[in-house]
Amino acid sequence: MGHAAVHEPVQDPKMTTADPSLPALPLVLRTYQRCFPGRNYGEVIVGGAILSVWCAAPGHSFVMGVFTEDLVRDLQVSRSTISAMWSIAMFSSSTTVNLMGRAVDRAGAECVVRASAAPFAGAMVCVGLSTNPVMLCLGYYLTRVFGPEGVDFAARNCVNQWWIAKRGRVHALLSVAGAGLYTFPVIIALVRDAIGWRMTLCSTGIILGGLTLLLSFVLMPPPEELGLLPDGEARSTHWTPVGTSEEVSEEPSETESATLDVAADSEGRLEEASSTASDDNGPVGVNFTLSEAAQTTAFWSTLTGARPRLDRLHREVAVNRCAAEWDLVGRDKLPHVRPVE
Repeated sequence: MGHAAVHEPVQDPKMTTADPSLPALPLVLRTYQRCFPGRNYGEVIVGGAILSVWCAAPGHSFVMGVFTEDLVRDLQVSRSTISAMWSIAMFSSSTTVNLMGRAVDRAGAECVVRASAAPFAGAMVCVGLSTNPVMLCLGYYLTRVFGPEGVDFAARNCVNQWWIAKRGRVHALLSVAGAGLYTFPVIIALVRDAIGWRMTLCSTGIILGGLTLLLSFVLMPPPEELGLLPDGEARSTHWTPVGTSEEVSEEPSETESATLDVAADSEGRLEEASSTASDDNGPVGVNFTLSEAAQTTAFWSTLTGARPRLDRLHREVAVNRCAAEWDLVGRDKLPHVRPVE
């Protein structure tokens, strides 16, 4: 009697980790692969980053400004005092942005989001329970550190890791979705009128902190660490990981070439980038340290607000600490949204 042939299921080359040296895929990613075979998990990263940015919205002045009148009345202080507390908290927290960049470099963006969830919720509760300007300033400071400069920054950085060739389009989507942040003051004001400002701050902090924690399990380490490639590219059949002695028998794709550039020896990164800096069609995805990025014109043109070439910008300033310095300059320049009397 003949035996029926057993056909092994064909796995999608985009979403497999055949290399036994790679870690096992996280449960969320494995589940996504089973439910949506062939889809790019980077799309989920973008969705998770958008929601994470929204969760960090209370750390911005246009949301905290909703509670100005309540703080003036209950704490018996002037608007000038409230603005001064916010200014102190904002400038103090700006000194920690570079530390957040280092944490993302060492621990990973998803770990920074996960570690920031509970402190961010606690900071919101601290503002809601504040009885004096010092406690209020502390709450403002922690809200800034673990909100816009923690969750927001790390989530955007995670997007940079999963998208290279299409990074401009993805960030355009993030910017459009970021416009939804400006609906938060209206929603917060309605909730405040219904349950009071203290309860609004405490409940909002707990809810958004819990949601941020859940979203941190959606965000993932860089795709190369999982045996994948950015932009949803599939490894070619004979693609050889960096560090092996075998030769690549097929021409790598655009994203594979970018991945090879990213994994290049650290001593040769600056020379490689410098040699292609004048070439508009140079490689994408080259990662810089802050000192290396400081030697490029794109870094300084972005930092000073000059007119950067966006295509060069995405190629030359795709780095955590450099983005942190950019983030330090670019957001929340005004300490308060209400007029100061």
